[in-house]
Formats: sequence, C-alpha cells, structure tokens
Amino acid sequence: MPGNGSAFLATKGSGFAGTETREELDFAARFQLQASPAVMARGMLGILEYDATTVLKEINVPALVLAGDRDSVCKPEASERMKRDILDAQLTHLAPAKHMGLIEHHTRFARIVRTFASLC
Repeated sequence: MPGNGSAFLATKGSGFAGTETREELDFAARFQLQASPAVMARGMLGILEYDATTVLKEINVPALVLAGDRDSVCKPEASERMKRDILDAQLTHLAPAKHMGLIEHHTRFARIVRTFASLC
C-alpha cells in the first residue's frame, strides 16, 4: 500500500467503481503519488475555469469518447455533449466505471481503441 494508505483510499473511492484488482488500484495510487503537488494543484484550479464547448464543433477528425458511467471527474453528461457537438464522434460507455475505467476495464478499453483506430 503506498504511503500511509490515504492515497490508496482516495484513489479507490474517486477512481474506481469496485471491479478493480488490487494491482490496478496499487498502480493508480502509486502513479498519483509521483505527481508534483504544485502541478496537481494548478491542474485542479485550471479545470475549474476550463470550458472547451466552443471548440468542439471545430474538431474535424474522428473522435472516440469513452465515458465511465459513474465518473465524477468527467461526468457522463459531458461525454454526451462531446458526442453531440463533435461532427464525427463515437461514444462508448464503460460500466461500471469511474475516472479510472480505462484501467479497471483495460481489456475492453484496448479492444475499443483498436477497433476505432482500425476504422480511421
């Protein structure tokens, strides 16, 4: 378990939906501990004011939008908005999944990306 366990518990609660393995959870928690606190803080503050809705309609390449059905960081409604506003977007949901759905469902995630890339 990384550190004193708080990173482990925070990552489990905010990132995963409950089907993760111990190894997946350990990987994600350790990865976050390597990030600079200053960089993390600037990123969190920046995301509060970030709004890309005006540029979505300008994206003119195929886009794959993957949404975790329980993601509290990038809410499913935001993924729906991207699908609606990006001309050639494909939306796929991972379930059950929070923000670390790509790790929790890594096999399915890889298959989805591989299929999407082959069609591009």
